[in-house]
Amino acid sequence: MHLRISPYRKNAPQLLPTTKTSPFRRIALAASAAAVLLHAGTAEAAIAVSNLANPLNGAFSVQFNDPDGFSRAQQFTTGSIASILNSVTLSMNATGVVDAGTFHVDLYSSSASSLPDQPLLSLDGTTNPSATSLYTYTAPTSFQLAASTTYWIVASIDPAAPTKFYNWEFTIFSAVDGQPGWSMGASSIGHSFLGGATSWSGVNVPLKMEITATPVPEPAAWGTAILGVGLLSLLRPRRISRPAP
Repeated sequence: MHLRISPYRKNAPQLLPTTKTSPFRRIALAASAAAVLLHAGTAEAAIAVSNLANPLNGAFSVQFNDPDGFSRAQQFTTGSIASILNSVTLSMNATGVVDAGTFHVDLYSSSASSLPDQPLLSLDGTTNPSATSLYTYTAPTSFQLAASTTYWIVASIDPAAPTKFYNWEFTIFSAVDGQPGWSMGASSIGHSFLGGATSWSGVNVPLKMEITATPVPEPAAWGTAILGVGLLSLLRPRRISRPAP
């Protein structure tokens, strides 16, 4: 049997890590990455449109007085960027309230005649807004509002309830606060008989309401964020090999 023995190479090259990234280069890359990521931004919930700052001029009833039911609705239109609906705040009034705990708030689409059309989402919140106060109703799931689209917030009472009344405050002023492109229109009253289909008609004053929403990032923003992450990856030290002494 023949054994083959490999000779020992005393001066064989060994791989040793060596950092070649200068401090100035690292600082420059870090500053560039931070600037890019800051430009991309992180979308946060904000007031999209609100008329709560306007003076109070009265209140409209949301009621069920067997056999008649009366719903109230307020229109709003989104801006040029799609958004996720976060919450809706209504300004309610206690005057003459007969509560039943069956009050509910829903998001509706808008018909071709600019009236509430189809229910899209039921919002979570109190079923008994009986005090003079602001009441906030939140989206139970992520719901995307299309850009430049009109929707309605509808307040109703369960038709199975006994005679009950709630009051949604209104203002005669049309000024709104919020994000560019968002707006509010007039309100609407809906009448139903014996719990049947609701017939809607317009009212020329807006109800007091506030919408909060989160903008959906546009494709360009995602690209900017990816660029920032790429710059950060360049900050990792490079490793090369060299012979050991």
